Amino acid sequence: MLTTEILKEAISLAQQKSKEELSAHFEDKGVSKETIQLLLDEIKKFEYLKRRKKGIQLLASGCLLLLMGFILTVVLFHRGGAFDAIMYSFSVVGIGLLFWGMIEFLGW
Repeated sequence: MLTTEILKEAISLAQQKSKEELSAHFEDKGVSKETIQLLLDEIKKFEYLKRRKKGIQLLASGCLLLLMGFILTVVLFHRGGAFDAIMYSFSVVGIGLLFWGMIEFLGW
């Protein structure tokens, strides 16, 4: 039976140990194999949830940088200022964050 205490212990140990070590640890404690498998599935879901959250934050940051770069480029263009550095730097960093966010969000 999967209890909250076992799940909390497994999540804290998952950062330090591999799945095989976790399985051996809980087998030594007398936990059944079905419960260990459920535990490993829950840990995987938790890790994917953390990655998705990070991915959404990166996607939002990338979109914000692209929008800021666009606005600054338009303003500088209409005022006759040099806009090349802003346009390319914000675009490159924003697109890089978008790709990194997609990788984290999709779990590749």
